[in-house]
Amino acid sequence: MSGVFVNPFTVNIPLTPDFDTIHDELQRNVTNDGDIERIWTDVITAAVGSYILRMVSSFTADLAFMAERVQHETMLHTARRPSSVYAIAGNHGVHLQRKLPGSIEVRLTRSTSLEVTRRLPAYTQWSVGDTSYFNRQDVVFPSGMQNISVTLHRGTVQQDTVTSTGKANQSYILDVDQFRVSDADLFCTIDGVKWPSTRRGLWQTNASKVFYEQTTIDGRVRVTFGDGVYGAIPRAGAITFSYVVVQTSDYDASKDLNPISLASPVKCSDDTTYGVTMGEVSAILPEKPVEYYQRNAPYIASGRKRANTRANLRAAALEYPGVIDAQLLGQAELNPQDLRQMNGIAAYLLTATTWGTVNWNQFVAYMHNESDSTDTYTGAIP
Repeated sequence: MSGVFVNPFTVNIPLTPDFDTIHDELQRNVTNDGDIERIWTDVITAAVGSYILRMVSSFTADLAFMAERVQHETMLHTARRPSSVYAIAGNHGVHLQRKLPGSIEVRLTRSTSLEVTRRLPAYTQWSVGDTSYFNRQDVVFPSGMQNISVTLHRGTVQQDTVTSTGKANQSYILDVDQFRVSDADLFCTIDGVKWPSTRRGLWQTNASKVFYEQTTIDGRVRVTFGDGVYGAIPRAGAITFSYVVVQTSDYDASKDLNPISLASPVKCSDDTTYGVTMGEVSAILPEKPVEYYQRNAPYIASGRKRANTRANLRAAALEYPGVIDAQLLGQAELNPQDLRQMNGIAAYLLTATTWGTVNWNQFVAYMHNESDSTDTYTGAIP
């Protein structure tokens, strides 16, 4: 058998890698079934050669596809893997929001003496039926009062204790995945002092007693302490992290569809305070979907502390806890002919729970803090 050498790099490979197309093209170049000049004199395809060509073509297609996908996974608008989207959003400095617990209104009754003020500290564990709840603020029974109404939130309070080395830039992982650590209930205690978290970077904190909180791509929480210049250094000893797990591994999702009945028994973990429910429990507010970060991460990052465009303002509004969707309108939509509307913004919000005046005022204060303007907000909420 005689033949001539064909440079494999001259084979016409299409721009979009495809195994079958590549294999057929190579096969035609080394056998006699094509219209090009004959290369081999045998009329029978060599089985070993065909197998080798199949391997080469498949490897080539796979490598080309891999290179293309790697490039796509580095860009927010073309990434397909949730982990890639989360990583890119995190690199933009965007906080990945985790779950928020549902809540319920309850009426509590104390069984101790009415002559003294009774205080139950925040994050005391409660039970409503067979479900765990907690109080986010202190529960206080004033002297002479036996019954009060409070809001309880659904979740289990947990604590992790680690040992500080006393060195700069310490980092720890809270090993609860799937975004189940409440996005609003995480702090640590060092020497009896509660340290809050920050999500804007330790470089903005000076030497304050705070820690940086970051959600990882698998939904866990990484906490980082400072170096003494940006964020304080915890001294050597115990660090206790307190947090709320919104959803446990044995969580029954049907509870969201079949809420507990009114007047269900409420019991405090210290067995001295009890009560009944006054309404239905609100559903858990889940973590933001991947698509949310693909659309909004660039606007969240670019508009932080200086939002002034519609896209920036809407992204800031969507970051506010409990806001599911938002539409912000300016003078062009409200009244283009009325110059008094130049500094006005109308915000229409879809919220997870019913808002009142206090909630609205807190939202407006947040929007002013995220913007570089002094716009006047009007709006509609459920």
